[in-house]
Amino acid sequence: MDRFQPSLGNAYFNQLSYRFLEGDADATVEIDITDDLRGPTGAVHAGITLLLADVAGSMAIAVRTERVGATASVSVHCLAAAKVGPLRATATMLRASKNTALADVRVVDAGNNDRAIAQFQRTLDLDQSFVYTHWQLGLAYEEKGMYEEAISHHRKAVELSGESTLTLALLTHAYAVSGQKGEAGQSRGPRRPRTRPA
Repeated sequence: MDRFQPSLGNAYFNQLSYRFLEGDADATVEIDITDDLRGPTGAVHAGITLLLADVAGSMAIAVRTERVGATASVSVHCLAAAKVGPLRATATMLRASKNTALADVRVVDAGNNDRAIAQFQRTLDLDQSFVYTHWQLGLAYEEKGMYEEAISHHRKAVELSGESTLTLALLTHAYAVSGQKGEAGQSRGPRRPRTRPA
């Protein structure tokens, strides 16, 4: 494999229709969704999603640290089934030490993105206060490189959720990938004093 088409890890996986993409993230890899990758429901098998996350995360760490290592653990949270394609994994290294490193990887159905945005906007027309819709729109706009819109929805999700840990993390990530890393530390608003019940 050449430097423009790195290996997925072994000859078996390299038979898949995949490509590495240039972009703002440390590493981006996508794969076409073909019938032989689908499960009984028509969605991509979870093992393929895990493979992409592993490869993109490892590549991001290698790019930033100039070191190659082995994956110690992977935690995956599936929010929606991937059925259209291509399936795209975007990875950003969060931190690294002498012996370990941590990467954040987002795997999305890129072909379903515009349709998802339209559906989420219709949902907001009915209920502007639905936190889940704002954070999903933030992720969808982030994937399209529309960072101003992404940050706006992530900020709204933070506000509506009462500054939940998840929404704050998503907002911080949006600032980071948009190049506004100085703003990331300002994601949390002023803390409201806690009062004990009488």
